[in-house]
Amino acid sequence: MSDNDAFMEDYGDSLNDAGDPYETKTTRNAAEALDASLQAPNANDFSNARLIEELENRNSRVSGFRDQDVVTLQKILDAEFELEKESIIKHQREKREQAAKQAGLQRKRMMLERQLREEISEIGKDQRIEFWLNLVKQNATPPTARIDVNSVTARALAKSMWTNTSLTSLDLSRNGIDDAAGTYVARLLKRNTALVNVALGSNQLGVFACRAFGESLCSNSTLKCLSLESNSLTSDGANMSGIQALTDMFSKNSTLTSVNLWRCALGAEAGVALSRGMESNHTITFLEVGLNGLAMADQHKVKTALENNFKRFEECQAVRRQELSIADKILAEEKAMQEQLRAERQLREWLEDQKQLRAEERRKAEEKG
Repeated sequence: MSDNDAFMEDYGDSLNDAGDPYETKTTRNAAEALDASLQAPNANDFSNARLIEELENRNSRVSGFRDQDVVTLQKILDAEFELEKESIIKHQREKREQAAKQAGLQRKRMMLERQLREEISEIGKDQRIEFWLNLVKQNATPPTARIDVNSVTARALAKSMWTNTSLTSLDLSRNGIDDAAGTYVARLLKRNTALVNVALGSNQLGVFACRAFGESLCSNSTLKCLSLESNSLTSDGANMSGIQALTDMFSKNSTLTSVNLWRCALGAEAGVALSRGMESNHTITFLEVGLNGLAMADQHKVKTALENNFKRFEECQAVRRQELSIADKILAEEKAMQEQLRAERQLREWLEDQKQLRAEERRKAEEKG
């Protein structure tokens, strides 16, 4: 196995997750520049011999006057170029995209290698986080844990949590975790199938982490409680993309029941997104949005949606209890039937034994007579 193959085997998922902000813009700019530069060959640049050869190869008459022959050949070259242009552009774009992909992959690889060096260094300074990482990798954690980390070790912990199944409740609050590290914690929810509760209150999360949680929870079906309280998730109202992704997720996730967004600098615009998101969600029964500057009308809509969801939850629980009651009754009836069948079987066996006993007694009596 090559060094590159080994690296990809260990960190391929991280490479896929690591965003490259330069890739799309660079590829698009290069495409526009190259498309604009594509043009047919200039017949005037050809030598006289080349000019005659090109015309003869195309069964076109050579006049012997260079200017006239140049015009004739240029028309032919322009027509040929137009026919081939789409194919040329497609080929060039594929080459550019492949080159951009390789360049982006190399940037991501360098970033991950740098991160790995940082993580190894930080873990080496903290025996407690090294202890926790070993427990996580061995699936030997307690079900609930409060872990002290910084932004670098939070990133390492998130990567190690991808396949962990022993930890169901993780508290990383008040750790000063930055926005970039927060995205790694969010992305682990794409893979982890054990976490039910995640708390990240009072950190330094922002737009990118908020967006990552929205994207990850679209496919997560185990997390029930998420706390992001006291994090500036909109850059003080300047960027709503994170909260928009989070509220868009509300219509796709049917497991989440509790979301804490208290004092997250959301603003009035976020209130509109939250109220709309809750219109299509039927499972969230707790959504804390206090101290966010939401309009009263949107707060009322959120409250109404939560009340409806809780009512729906109670109705589902009542149906479930009824189903369980019916199931218990059916089980009791089946048990009674089984007992009756067993009693009847025992009676038949006893009667058969008595029949055999009487037959034996008659046989012995006949032998004596």
